[in-house]
Parts: sequence; structure tokens; C-alpha cells
Amino acid sequence: MRPTRRRLRRRRHSATWPRRARPPRRRRGACGWDGRSATRTTWRGTGGARSRRRAPATPGSGARCRRAGSTGSRRATCGRESDVEILNDTPYVAEPNVMLNPRGEETLIVTVKGTWAFADDGTLQPAEEPLPIVVADEFAGEPGASSVTRASEIGLPRPATDVVLLGSARARRGEKSVVVTLQCGPVKKSVRVTGARRWSSAFGLPRLSGAEPVDGTALLWENAFGGTDETARAWWPENPVGRGFRGKGSKSKWDGTEAPNLEHPAHPIGGPGEKGVTAGFGYVAPHWQPRVAYAGTYDDAWLERRAPLLPDDFDPRFQHVAPADQIVPGRLRGGEPVAVEGAGPRGALRGALPREFPVATVLFEDEEAGLPLPLDEVAVHADAGLLTLLWKGALSVERRVHRVEGIEIAIAASRRSRA
Repeated sequence: MRPTRRRLRRRRHSATWPRRARPPRRRRGACGWDGRSATRTTWRGTGGARSRRRAPATPGSGARCRRAGSTGSRRATCGRESDVEILNDTPYVAEPNVMLNPRGEETLIVTVKGTWAFADDGTLQPAEEPLPIVVADEFAGEPGASSVTRASEIGLPRPATDVVLLGSARARRGEKSVVVTLQCGPVKKSVRVTGARRWSSAFGLPRLSGAEPVDGTALLWENAFGGTDETARAWWPENPVGRGFRGKGSKSKWDGTEAPNLEHPAHPIGGPGEKGVTAGFGYVAPHWQPRVAYAGTYDDAWLERRAPLLPDDFDPRFQHVAPADQIVPGRLRGGEPVAVEGAGPRGALRGALPREFPVATVLFEDEEAGLPLPLDEVAVHADAGLLTLLWKGALSVERRVHRVEGIEIAIAASRRSRA
């Protein structure tokens, strides 16, 4: 027999605190986790055709809860309203939102994010101040025309686990180059980083100046091979904000221009105008290759038959934000070693991914549904000495979003540790 609405409500409250009691407020993080008590969040969801017609067509975007009131309280209003309790019994921050999946179904997305600090003994400890969930892409400079420094974390789940490294390269005093290495599970990648260097002219031929010492060179795409050539009306599709690219028939001057600082160890930077290899560890913008190739076709036929839904040829790989060689098929599951060399003030960071992971349960009026939360992203913030993990799950709530009463989030042991 399915549990009744009254039984669900009684069990939910008895597992945390008395129905009329208020938990102690110890503000910590974006969702107000108070240590032992659960976090109570109020969310209002909707259903019906109206919200479907108004859903955004941008891949990976959707309606999310609008925060209101004290820490840990969120509300979203999209038509027919129903109060929903978010019971977060974890030290992580959580963010629910409703959006359309590629089939056009209303889908509940639950995003959970945990933050750890790298300790000197090679372990990972829970961070004192968890990083909040990023709700929109953040950029190093002009939006859309610079590196993505924080990628949105509330879109559709990704098909596999992304691994990214953020921060700056550090070398011993006086060294003019350093090899930055990232390892996380099967991902093993190295990028050579040099100090500032420029092109100059010697007897009419291009000459690369000696590099200055490496001193906190940012691991941004602006410092890697790529760029936009206005004179040739061309750009490097994998990195239009970088340096060194020259289009066919270019009239751009190269004498005195900066050369890329980040290069593939097996493919060093050639002369100005020569095609290079883009090397880096950071987020790939949605309008860059290879992501944009997976976004689908937005033409007149799409406007007539599918808009505002995603096109028929939309590929879920669009959701990935890491370079292709930093995506782990089959996902990471916890316990994998993670190490960084040559980045951040400490120069080296080591640890192992936590084996604990969150799980969610969606409570409807007359039933409940388990919601797995696969690991979407591993991000190393080298300058801050932090590691963040992002879990995300999706559940179709087509024509029943108004029946959702609550979402419970709890910690479960790793599958590997139970095996």
C-alpha cells in the first residue's frame, strides 16, 4: 500500500525535528546547513501547458527557485502553486529547479555541491565555507568574449563526469617555465606554462623573445593559442579569446604582440600565423567548439515545429563544460586519486575523492521516488586549495509537478566502499 499524504508528512517531520519546533539557526553556506538538523526550504512548483510554452529554448537553461526570506528559503512562482519542503540533511548546498528535458517534459533537477580543502597530509577535509552553486556562467571579462571562470551548475545532467582545474601556474623563483599536471582517476594531462614572451622582427623574420619568469600565470584561455583576427574576419573555433591565431589573408601585425603562455608539451608554439594546439584545463564556453557542434540546429524548421523545445538533433554532450580529454566516460564514483602539480601557492595538491555521495528522494502526495545523483563535475580550485564535487539528478514530473510535496537529501556510502 502506498503511504498516504498524512503519513508522509508525519514521517518527514519526525525524522528531523518536532512539527512546531524550529531548528537552531547556524548559518553555513547557501542552504543554511546547521550541522545535525536538516535544512528546511520552501519551494513552489507548477504544472500545466502554460509553463511549457514559456520555458526557455536555450540548451541547459530552465526556471529555478527564486530565493526569498532567510537563508535556506527559496520560492519560485510559475502559475499553479504548491509548497514543497527541501529537507537537506547533508553538509552540502542544494538547489532544485524545474525545466524541460529534450523531449519537452517538465523535469525536476536536483543539484548538490560539496566543498573540501586539501590538507597538508594528503587528505581532504570539509571546507569551513562551502562554495555556492553557480546559477549562470561567470566570465573573466566581457561576458561571451572572455574565458568562463565559473560554469552554470543548474542545467540538465551531463552524460559523464567533467574534471576541470582552475587557478594559476606557479614555479620556483626565477624559473621561466613550469609543467602543470592534473590527475584525477583516468584523467592525466600536462600543459607547459611559460612566462610572458613576445614576437619581434629580426631581419624581417619573426623571432620569439625569451620568456620572463613564471609568476602566477593564470590558467585562462586568453593565455593559450587561439584568438580572433578582425582583419581576416576569422577566429579559432576552439578558443576565440586566445593569442597567436592569424586568419587567411590576415593583415594583422605580429611584431611586438604577445605569444601564448600555455602550450601542449608535444606541440610547442610555432611562428606567428602557424596553426597551433589549444592547451588548457578550464571551462569551455557554450558557443565554442566542440560544444556548439552538439547544440543542434536552430533554423526556420525548428521555429515552426519545435520552438521553444530543443531541436531534434540536440546532443546531450553539449552539457559538458570540460575539454574533451578531461571527460570521464562511465563517471567517477569516489575514492579515485586527485593530484595537481605546478599550480597554486602550494605548488602541489594531493588527495582522494570522497567516497560518500548524496542521494535524493522526491515525495509526492501519494508516493515517493528515489532520485540517484551521479557525479557531474570535479573541480580543483588550485589558488584556494579547494575541491568541489557536483552531483545532479533529473526526474520527469510531467503533469505532476504540482503534486511534489518535498525533496529529501541524505548521505549514502559509496558503492565501492560497500562492494
